[in-house]
Amino acid sequence: MNKIFIKIINLFAILLLFSVNSFSQKAILDTNIIQVGDQIKLKLQVDNYQNKNIIFPQFEDTIMGGVEVMQAFDNDTINQGKTLQKQYLITSFEYDTVFKIPAFYILSNNDTLETNPIILRVDMPHIDSNFVAQIDTTQMMRIRDIKPPKNTPWTFAEFWHEWGNAILIFILVVLIILFIVYYIKRRNANKPIFVAPKPLIPPHIIANKELNNLKNRRLYQQGKIKKYYTELTDILRVYIEKRFQIPAVESVSYETLAALENIISQEAYEKIQKILNTADMVKFAKANPYEHENEINLKYAFAFVELTKLEDKPTTNNKNE
Repeated sequence: MNKIFIKIINLFAILLLFSVNSFSQKAILDTNIIQVGDQIKLKLQVDNYQNKNIIFPQFEDTIMGGVEVMQAFDNDTINQGKTLQKQYLITSFEYDTVFKIPAFYILSNNDTLETNPIILRVDMPHIDSNFVAQIDTTQMMRIRDIKPPKNTPWTFAEFWHEWGNAILIFILVVLIILFIVYYIKRRNANKPIFVAPKPLIPPHIIANKELNNLKNRRLYQQGKIKKYYTELTDILRVYIEKRFQIPAVESVSYETLAALENIISQEAYEKIQKILNTADMVKFAKANPYEHENEINLKYAFAFVELTKLEDKPTTNNKNE
């Protein structure tokens, strides 16, 4: 009875051990004999891999010296999904050599699985005897004259490859010389180098044009007193800024008057002072000047521009330009 029980225990242990190590691994070649440069597949296979994290070896370009890896394929399954397989396309160019490729190591969870080693023999290519028999060796031994060089015309690509850089350098040098000549001529003539400047309209012409436009709009006659004085002073402030380079647009009236006091005539100063003071009273104290005052301030504006305008310089036409 004890012997039977012991046998049952041993059998159970064997079955348990088999169930734990029921998967196997192996390395297979399509063929173990190739000719130089032939490409074959190396297959690494793991059976019964389920519930196992299988990691196959990675190769950069060679398995070992003389055996090159051309391509590694993705994992696939065979044997109705029971076997996990990794394939590599390999080749060798060392003829008359027998390679003893050692075992490969495959990681499975915390275990390392070792495959079988394999043998690969690389032979020289076999030459077909019928092909050799058809070779006329008498023609091979004949001495022939050297063929003369062919007289073929140049293509544009060949021409540009030979002379392209020299042509570009020549064009660049010519352009630089032309620019220097142009620069010297323009500088000696006191003219701008690249573009002709737009003629500047004198500020008094702009101011008179805008004052006439304001007059024609008849704002104060329509009761728009504040708008009238706002536009009137804006026109004069822009004129003063362009004529005297005074920041009149951003300055208050007393600052503008202080800046003008010593650079314009007394008559011009009194007229601009009257205009600015009246405008301040209208805009800030809601004053309502009489109609004739509005007309007088407009006349003062024309007079101020006329008294302070920059005199036009006479121009002469140079026929040599």
